[in-house]
Amino acid sequence: MTGMERNADVVVMKSFAPLFARLGYTQWCPDMIWFDGKRAYGSASYYVQKLYSLYTGDVSFPVSTDDDKVFASATERDGMTFVKVVNASDEEKTAEVEADFEFGELTRIIRLEGEKGDYNTAEEPTKISPEEIAPAAPRSLVLSPRSFSVLVFRK
Repeated sequence: MTGMERNADVVVMKSFAPLFARLGYTQWCPDMIWFDGKRAYGSASYYVQKLYSLYTGDVSFPVSTDDDKVFASATERDGMTFVKVVNASDEEKTAEVEADFEFGELTRIIRLEGEKGDYNTAEEPTKISPEEIAPAAPRSLVLSPRSFSVLVFRK
């Protein structure tokens, strides 16, 4: 999704399919929202999609990384800059956020992370779900293995 956001001038629409799955009645498991007769819960993909929709801007900025397992995108809206970072590796990484423009103050970090093989279930519906962490440095961030982070800057 970072690639779609970085190329928003040519990517007009995006979607996730299949969207809903009834527990015990599916042929595969990449579904976004699972349900039975009593409850429903979102997958990790659901939370990633939700974070992209909540923290999106109307202006996109060019972004690059020095690591082929780290992906990033940045957008801005109403004086807020949203930087999304994916660490697809099995190792912790440290990221330094730099740009040719003023981001402002890092006010929030929302992170989604999990171990290999982790997934949400009806018994543990929020095993992999977003958590807010306090910024430790103005432009530096420790990226957990297999994580997705949203950095929110305010001008």
